[in-house]
Order: sequence, then C-alpha cells, then structure tokens
Amino acid sequence: MSIRCINNMKQFSLAARFWAQNHNDVFPPDSLSMSNELSTPIILVCPADTNRVVAKSWDTFSPANCTYEYLTPSAADAEREPHRVLSRCPIHGHVGLCDGSIQSEVGKKHPDWFKERDGKLYLLYPEP
Repeated sequence: MSIRCINNMKQFSLAARFWAQNHNDVFPPDSLSMSNELSTPIILVCPADTNRVVAKSWDTFSPANCTYEYLTPSAADAEREPHRVLSRCPIHGHVGLCDGSIQSEVGKKHPDWFKERDGKLYLLYPEP
C-alpha cells in the first residue's frame, strides 16, 4: 500500500507541474483544477485510507474525497524552491516536493527536517 501511495503522490505532483506549465508557472489552486491532468480522482485517495469515500468521477469529487494534503496551492516560482513541500500523506508520512520528487516516510521518521519560513513548509536535510 505504501508503494501505491507513493505512485499516487507522484502522479499528483506531475499533474500539478503540468498544470503550472500551462498557467504561467503557478500551481493550481486546488485538486479539482487538475482534472484534465489526472485521469481519475481515485489516485487522490491513499490505498491505506479506509475512512475516505473514493470518488468514481470528477463530477462527484469534493475535497472530502482526497487523502493527500495539498500545501502549495497557487504558489509561483516552484523551480526556485525545489525543497518546498507540495503535498503529503498523513497516513504514511510520504512528502511530495515542488521539484516533483516524493520522499518516502520522511514525515514520520524525520519530522525535525521540516522548517517553516514565511508561512511555507520546506524539507531541509541536516548537514552531514
């Protein structure tokens, strides 16, 4: 289930980046805005989330049908902030960054690596 969750988050991250490329490099304001980039809203529910109803189509989708927290709506200049957190799974602790990468379980294993600056959340790895 964790690997499927990572795959879902990767699709979500790519959809947000594709959307931004067509909208002056600004991320979408919400998940529904990406319906043209995502084939189905099913990927917005973590496979381990048993408390959420899966929307079968975009016509029935609402924020209640999404497990993943989207932390960067309408953000611009994500290319200059690759370590800014785009999304996260509250179940597994996976984190999606603005550079499109997914960091596995870092939210659970290393919560001290997160830093907030000017209302933005970043994943900053410790210095060796």
